[in-house]
Amino acid sequence: VAGPFDGIPQLWVVNGDGSNAHNLVGPEQLPPGQPDSVSWPRAIQWQAGTHNIFFDTGWTPTGGAGGPGEYINSDLWQVNADSGDLNQILTPGTAGVFSVSPDGNWVALSQPDSIDLISADGATQHQDAITFPGISTYSEYAYKPPVTWSADSAFLTVAVPSADPLAADSSATLYRIGVDGSAQKLGTFAG
Repeated sequence: VAGPFDGIPQLWVVNGDGSNAHNLVGPEQLPPGQPDSVSWPRAIQWQAGTHNIFFDTGWTPTGGAGGPGEYINSDLWQVNADSGDLNQILTPGTAGVFSVSPDGNWVALSQPDSIDLISADGATQHQDAITFPGISTYSEYAYKPPVTWSADSAFLTVAVPSADPLAADSSATLYRIGVDGSAQKLGTFAG
């Protein structure tokens, strides 16, 4: 369960029968990613076959939010739901939107200009499996293309829009990226 308790989100776990609910990670365990801020668990995903949870963090200025924008640290953490052991896999600014493979062995990182792959333990990294120009969102938010894992976790696919999706000649390019970091362009589609 991730949710705001007293205004700042925390990560809680609870047994399937509703017993043993307890705070697993909150701002007190996380270093601030920005000066004068509080960090908190943001997006979460279980690692298959384990009791580990991957998560990234968001941040809130201590004086309150100052307007629109992305209040994310672009980091990656792992916590064990039984022991509470907390491990920072990637530091702020080095991750992106993450997606854990179905077998739990790999993590894809979608960034505003690339897709990276790392092993779940962080030991193997395939940086810049593909790169692309930043994609305009006409806002303060950076677009990070969503990835889709194959059922057997051997590869992922991603559709990367052209830099200006509203342009008359807009397109999307579909890629297949293997867990070895190899990338194959499958095609480009207009519109």
